[in-house]
Amino acid sequence: VMSSALELKDKGNAALQQGKYDDAIDCYTSAINLDPKNHVLYSNRSAAYAKVGQYDDALKDADECISLNSGWAKGYSRKGAALEFLRKYEEAEDAYLKALQLEPSNKTFEESAMSVRARAAMSQLKAQVPHHPKLKEYLKDPQYVQNLNMLEQNPSMLNILMKDPKIMETITALFTVKDQMDTDEPKAPSPPPKKP
Repeated sequence: VMSSALELKDKGNAALQQGKYDDAIDCYTSAINLDPKNHVLYSNRSAAYAKVGQYDDALKDADECISLNSGWAKGYSRKGAALEFLRKYEEAEDAYLKALQLEPSNKTFEESAMSVRARAAMSQLKAQVPHHPKLKEYLKDPQYVQNLNMLEQNPSMLNILMKDPKIMETITALFTVKDQMDTDEPKAPSPPPKKP
């Protein structure tokens, strides 16, 4: 008996919930062959591809989903997730914000956009460390390197990791220097030295 696209989608969803990601991909692919204009199938297969680490395929399916139904917020959130895995943080944020624009009450989209923005900041931070005269010495410390990587993966750990004096110093050094570089305001002259 030929399965319908809907039955295949349901089978795919069940496989996805059970962690049988390859089976889910097969089900969604068969469903897409039967119903190639169904945007939900591409969205679901995008999620399954992301689970097995095939982020380029996840991104392609998210784009296909969006091209079939550009008013459906979830397509953009799938795109955001794929881009985030590919470490294209700014593009990911744009996709999440587009999802949020279409569905403003969705807290998950809002949290995703904020989280990816923090990851972008942390990854830029990490890239600056080797160019800093003092901080680059810390790269010889494996624990420090591990903490930097953890921060990029999960910026919400900042509060915990700030207990590490080297991380504290990194955040302070790099964010304060950056603030000084970004401002075009003329610096106020230093007060004259007090007479003894």
